[in-house]
Amino acid sequence: MIDWIIRNIVSVLIVMVIAFFAVLAVIRLVKDHKKGKTCSCGCENCVYSSGCNGSRKRSPGKTN
Repeated sequence: MIDWIIRNIVSVLIVMVIAFFAVLAVIRLVKDHKKGKTCSCGCENCVYSSGCNGSRKRSPGKTN
């Protein structure tokens, strides 16, 4: 097993870097979603504005 890792170390490192950035992207998306930043354009003319997180009022004590 270690011999295989040594022979393919470049590929293993590339996969680890890609996985690291994918995890960072998912974390950023989750944080933005919790803050209500799911839309990138305003909600004034959006047909889904009533169901959008950005348009809902949240009480300060709620976490979800």
